[in-house]
Amino acid sequence: MRFSFFKLGVGANYRAESDSEGRTPSPGRFSSALPLQDQATRPGWAPFRSASVGLLLLLGAASADASTLITNVATVNVTPSGFSVVWVTSPAPSPSQTATISVYADPFGATDLAGQLGVEWYPLNSGSPAATNAYQQRLSQALLRQQSQNLGFTEVRISGCAPRTTYYYRIGISDTNGTVATWPAAGPLPSVTTAQANSFVADSVQLLINVSPIAPPGTIILLSNTNTPSLLAAVVGDGGDTNQVYFSLSDLVSAGGTTNFTPVGPQEFTAAILGNTSGSASRTYDLSFTSSFNVGVENQFTLGAYLSLAVGLATVQAGHSGSLPIQLLYGSGITNLTLYLQLPTGDFSSLSVQLVSSQLNSASLHLVNSGLVAINLGSGYGQALQGAQELAQLNFTIVTNQASGYVSVTPLVQQAVNSDGTFTTNFVTQAGQVLIIGRQPVLQPLPTTSAGVRSLVLYGNPGSNYELQASTNVHSPAAWQNVLSVPMTNLSQVITGLDTNHPAVFYRAY
Repeated sequence: MRFSFFKLGVGANYRAESDSEGRTPSPGRFSSALPLQDQATRPGWAPFRSASVGLLLLLGAASADASTLITNVATVNVTPSGFSVVWVTSPAPSPSQTATISVYADPFGATDLAGQLGVEWYPLNSGSPAATNAYQQRLSQALLRQQSQNLGFTEVRISGCAPRTTYYYRIGISDTNGTVATWPAAGPLPSVTTAQANSFVADSVQLLINVSPIAPPGTIILLSNTNTPSLLAAVVGDGGDTNQVYFSLSDLVSAGGTTNFTPVGPQEFTAAILGNTSGSASRTYDLSFTSSFNVGVENQFTLGAYLSLAVGLATVQAGHSGSLPIQLLYGSGITNLTLYLQLPTGDFSSLSVQLVSSQLNSASLHLVNSGLVAINLGSGYGQALQGAQELAQLNFTIVTNQASGYVSVTPLVQQAVNSDGTFTTNFVTQAGQVLIIGRQPVLQPLPTTSAGVRSLVLYGNPGSNYELQASTNVHSPAAWQNVLSVPMTNLSQVITGLDTNHPAVFYRAY
């Protein structure tokens, strides 16, 4: 009996492991994680597409609530005396949940610096510039903080640090039930080194970006430059109108990490909404710096309109039919849309598109090549797409006798025509996934809870009976022990209460 598997470590992508015949997985048949989820939050093992046995590893170091994800963590706004950390919580935290951060002097969290450093949640510069007194300013800041939290954005500022010193941190989300989602879930902690000192900045350049309607108030925007690894973060509505975000470019740290960023000549800056992991919905700006003395030089730009699309998830038996929703998450005024879907078309015996939105009146699909299909969607006369909605469904039938495994379906926007004849060129796309259930079972790990409960999901064919086995030594055939016999009545079954006596346990099913 042969099997292959993928391994996912903290902060790493899936790594293909060859099977007993020396073969490795073919590209395009796996999805490394659910769309827009940070892979570093999902430790465990996932099955190789052509495996005849499902195999995974449950790690004891992870502690995460399966319903809460911490993603897009970034260290920003570094100074000689502190730094900030930003991230996205999905879904947005409820009033019963509390964000936490622990800062350490070592990468393994042995020396906790609690009580020695300052911690400020949702730090702001000034709030609304329209506030006429201190009370109104405090009200505007409280509103902005609440808007950030409602959108799932979090920022925390750490102060009282020593210059040119490295610190380590771990963040988390807890609730009244005691469950906690942590990042990172395991392994060495992320680090940040403070700057050496502030330096005199001759050409003080400010950047004001109009972001409406892309980013509502409370949204966190990141700003980067190709000549420095440091990042700036700012909140929409803080120090500008409710549709603006403000940056002081001299707050960046030099490439060497010692003093302020003081370039001379042309520089390229990129602004992006925190959480847009696809790399789009961003805009670059070219600015020029001089050695002359200038104070508060303002540059005003627009981030521009964008379109956000997502493809959903499906679990289907080989030889059976299913559908994936194509969803509009953000975008307005679109009348015609052309998108490509990257997927291994050989796994499907049929593909078609079906309209769902009442704002559309035409849909077509055609095959471009063996890994690409094109979909054209058009609205009716005088109509345009407005608001988040399901646009269409990709209907499909899986080829009979397919091996079990994941198939990624990635949308690529080719063209979006607006009602005024202009084009939207800024896109965010979220990949979908089809889990094909063939002859082989599939195992998927679930995050370990704060109480130490380990669980997994077994996918298989209804009417079949599967044996779940466990081992602490995958290299020893004799070490495998029967754990549970599972008669399948549905396509999936959650199995809880697994071994917690060992730091790492392998599981397989047949």
